[in-house]
Amino acid sequence: VAESVEPGPAETIEQLLSKAQQSLDDFRLMTPEEDNAYGYYRAVLLLDPANDDANEGIQEIVDRYITLVRKAADQHEHARARRYLSRALSIQPDNRELLALQDSIDRAIHASADTGAAVEGEGSLLESESPGEGPKQGSLIQGIKTFFEKRKAEARSGVVHTPAGWDE
Repeated sequence: VAESVEPGPAETIEQLLSKAQQSLDDFRLMTPEEDNAYGYYRAVLLLDPANDDANEGIQEIVDRYITLVRKAADQHEHARARRYLSRALSIQPDNRELLALQDSIDRAIHASADTGAAVEGEGSLLESESPGEGPKQGSLIQGIKTFFEKRKAEARSGVVHTPAGWDE
């Protein structure tokens, strides 16, 4: 009768690192809950808290989320950017780059809301003078001036600031 042999810690770590790398390759960073790179790397760190491969893997996950946040923000998909940002911050809550991205996204959302309010307050900027004439240039210019005046007022009041790490 053959006995089953439990893998030792070194074999277990190697198996977990292999699964983590496969999950990373498949872009299963933190989901699904039962099969993701972050979970495997965390399991390795429970067995070996100083494991360089696991620590580097977790940093790779954060770096990938940073890329995803930037891409979503560039596409003005703020909800998606915030979701990715939230995941990355759950891993590294004190990461300066993540905190700067969070501030940038918050300001972009605030600016979008202000721009929408400015547009609503000014009436339709794309309203035609008469059929076939195109947008009212005067209203468009006024809307742009209003937007920039609000940004200047925010800057003077100290509402707008440079996120930590951006002045380096």
